[in-house]
Amino acid sequence: MRLIDLFKMARENLMRRKLRTMLTVLSIVIGTTSIILMIALGEGVQKSVMNEFDSIGSINVLYVYPNWNEEKTSRFYGEYVDTGLTENDVWELSGIDGVEYAVPMFISTVTIYSSKHYNTVSIVGVDPNLMEELGFQLKEGRFPRDNVMEAVFGDKALEEFRKLESDNPNRIVQGADREEETEENEDSITISFGPTDKEYPFEPLEERYKFQFGNPDQNQEEDNTTKLYSLTGVGVLKEGDMNRDYNVYVPISILMKLEKSYYETLGIDYEPSYNEIMIKVKDMDRVQEITALIEKRGYSVFSLVSMLDLVNKTIGTMQMALGAIGGVALLVAAIGITNTMVMAVTERKKEIGVMKVIGATLLDIKRLFLLEASMIGLLGGGVGISICVGISTFINSAYFREEIIKQPDFTLSLEISNSLIVGGLIFTTLIGLLSGYLPALKAMKSSALEAIRND
Repeated sequence: MRLIDLFKMARENLMRRKLRTMLTVLSIVIGTTSIILMIALGEGVQKSVMNEFDSIGSINVLYVYPNWNEEKTSRFYGEYVDTGLTENDVWELSGIDGVEYAVPMFISTVTIYSSKHYNTVSIVGVDPNLMEELGFQLKEGRFPRDNVMEAVFGDKALEEFRKLESDNPNRIVQGADREEETEENEDSITISFGPTDKEYPFEPLEERYKFQFGNPDQNQEEDNTTKLYSLTGVGVLKEGDMNRDYNVYVPISILMKLEKSYYETLGIDYEPSYNEIMIKVKDMDRVQEITALIEKRGYSVFSLVSMLDLVNKTIGTMQMALGAIGGVALLVAAIGITNTMVMAVTERKKEIGVMKVIGATLLDIKRLFLLEASMIGLLGGGVGISICVGISTFINSAYFREEIIKQPDFTLSLEISNSLIVGGLIFTTLIGLLSGYLPALKAMKSSALEAIRND
């Protein structure tokens, strides 16, 4: 028999038993919808996480830190034993095969004052000549000059400036709420190292080369440990990199000198060293290999790749657990298809006998029942995927974010790709095909004479 004839017969047979066919298709729809939605949710979570990682920084950038040992660090009781990173570490790391560059960084926490505003931020010392190469992008202004105390502000760092209680007619820096500036001291910002509240002693300083910076609402003159330095703002970074948006960047050489000078005023013999070294790996596929190599040399390493692997494993586990639920539904559906086809073979013994008598081959009979089972699987898969696409379109819409959940910035989505749609249709069709295999064999083995005689 021709394939088109088999297709017409299979369609007519399914239409003759509409209710049974619909219920069997429904079981496939439920299983397909469950699995597709779970996979789409996992893909959506992964996409959302990747977007967050992109906003944090580059995947092929590593941040190297010293291995801190509490027994070796004591900044506040008469001596300071340095365990930071040095130029030797920079040279060692830059010499590793596959490393494009290694750039030292020096980080402190300071309270920055404008005329009427203040903010406590992380101030990062970096070579200003390399900032453009390192991917820093300016929103306005320029990069600092080397050996000059000039700063580039992260966009969010400026937004978080808060008002001081005292009145001052000079510049106010407060992100979008900036007030008018006077021509006098237009770009001048004051930077404060050390405590500004006399009730906040110096001893509670953390051990990782950080200053304890005080409360700007208190009277600074009451605490003689507060020292003020001058800083000129020369640029603002573009928003987008969470790892940089909240920081302030200055020349590393100047910042290290200022910190050394600050501790000297406190009577502490201190030689600053690098807090971290930023490494860019040439080939992203070698990030994990180089990370392991650096860790073997005694350093601590942070990379987004390791975090991404952990997130992917978590998402994979979630998808497997939720997909298993859909898998059970599909298993039940497969059993339902088998049951439907077995009943069809039993009910249609005479029809099968007549087909054999008029010349239909055993292969034709086998193909007919396999085609019917496959059509049930294909139809159920098509309906299930259509439902999933509809749900996905609704959840991903602006209407859902703004009107239903009232969260315009909601980023989680259901990602249904073309490959997932095609794969889903093929999968459900195969389930129908496999489920109809045993009933098809039963139909082939039935005796034509016995079927006609018994009927």
